[in-house]
Amino acid sequence: MIPGENVWVNGVVVGRATTGSVFISKDGSGHLIARGMDLKPTGVKRLGRFDVQKAHIRSGSVRRTEPPKTRYLTSEGKGGVYLVDHNAESAVYDCREAALVITVGDDTSRIAGNLLFRFGVPVVAITDGDEDGICAESMLFPGSITIRVRPGTDDTVGAEVRSKLFKGENRIMEALAPFQAAQAIIEIAGDRFLWKKVTSMPE
Repeated sequence: MIPGENVWVNGVVVGRATTGSVFISKDGSGHLIARGMDLKPTGVKRLGRFDVQKAHIRSGSVRRTEPPKTRYLTSEGKGGVYLVDHNAESAVYDCREAALVITVGDDTSRIAGNLLFRFGVPVVAITDGDEDGICAESMLFPGSITIRVRPGTDDTVGAEVRSKLFKGENRIMEALAPFQAAQAIIEIAGDRFLWKKVTSMPE
């Protein structure tokens, strides 16, 4: 590892390396213990309990040797609205047939947006500006909407969206256009909402 790089455990950024060697273990309560890195409390909280023996650990940023070919696929025939909450890597496995994906977190939204762009899936991204810089590229499928909420509130807004819009689940089959989902999220966010941006079709 390179000092300064982000450290991921099971797709969640849990801290930043301070040395070339990072050691990860758990205490008696099953919580993360690490040496050689500065832990990110919010990331450790999202990670929760995990199996050290089966954990997928990596460092650095999301890189691509060459940009993907631009494809504009129709969402016709796709179904369901999915929620991806700080686990962007699940997007490529679970959401490629989604009609719409709602993402929570700046880095999650950037990574998931890049992955889902390939499959023609728009996203509605809930962000608060707290980005770790783990993905240099930013590609969202046309029609996607980025929602910015007050700093430090994307987690709580995301949790309320899961509770109120998704009824505690990760997927709903209700047909929602991006602007409809965005409006519902803005209403849930209330005074935490700052602005929104729509991704248009490149000229």
